[in-house]
Amino acid sequence: MSQVKAEVIKHSVFPSGSELITLEIELHRFILPEFNTHSSNSKNFQSTRAVPILKQLELIAQNGIAYPVEYYKKSKGMSGRELLSQEDVEKCENIIEEMAKFCCDKVKELDKIGLHKQTAGRYIEPYMYTKGVVTATKKAFDWFFNLREDVEAQPEIKALAKCMKTAIEASKPIVRTSANAWHLPYVEEESALSLSDKLKVSVSCCAQVSYRKLDDSLDKARDIVDNKLSGKEGKPHHSPFQHQATSCDLLSIFGANSYKSNFNNFGEEDIIQYRKLIEAGSL
Repeated sequence: MSQVKAEVIKHSVFPSGSELITLEIELHRFILPEFNTHSSNSKNFQSTRAVPILKQLELIAQNGIAYPVEYYKKSKGMSGRELLSQEDVEKCENIIEEMAKFCCDKVKELDKIGLHKQTAGRYIEPYMYTKGVVTATKKAFDWFFNLREDVEAQPEIKALAKCMKTAIEASKPIVRTSANAWHLPYVEEESALSLSDKLKVSVSCCAQVSYRKLDDSLDKARDIVDNKLSGKEGKPHHSPFQHQATSCDLLSIFGANSYKSNFNNFGEEDIIQYRKLIEAGSL
């Protein structure tokens, strides 16, 4: 059974009408490179390097092998046209199952030898599902759906696009009436935390998607953001800071293009990404 999933985590509409949406998704690991070609999306994904081998193998056993969504006959071009017979589909699935079992057994042997997970884990990626968090404007998601729901799209990314679109269509956005309101994934709207702490919790939760179970406590947020992501040793990790945003008129308030991000790719000039404020030293 396919583990392709999508859930809206936060959906904001700013005073200008610009919409920003954060989704948590699960997809076939083998189409992650294809998904990552979309630069208007900010994303963080579960890291093969961060999860112990035995845990990865446990997840494959628990979630099932990431079988193809559809099975097409070989043909010219990038997309299949005619589906295989059910008999041939069963043959394909049996072979894929055999390959997955062989690779999982051999990776377990590599783990016993002591090979680091950053190398050993790569050899089971074709059989895994992976989890991630992605944030983009409504216009950017519409562009994504226009490409990835097309008949020529890879079936697995088409299935993901369908799940994402369904989740967004069912979502009721939060209307941000203030020009300085924030889009903060994983933070409760009624939270009494200060803005600084809300930002830390949101960043922390977006980072945790890549390597551990979600812990939305402030203590965990301070540990992750202050000690692991902020770059105390001159090596900041700013990708989890890309999912939070506020709304302002970039041109009238800040003037230049130094605050522009991928959230502004479709003409929505009022959205300012938290990462850009951090890197400019403005917050």
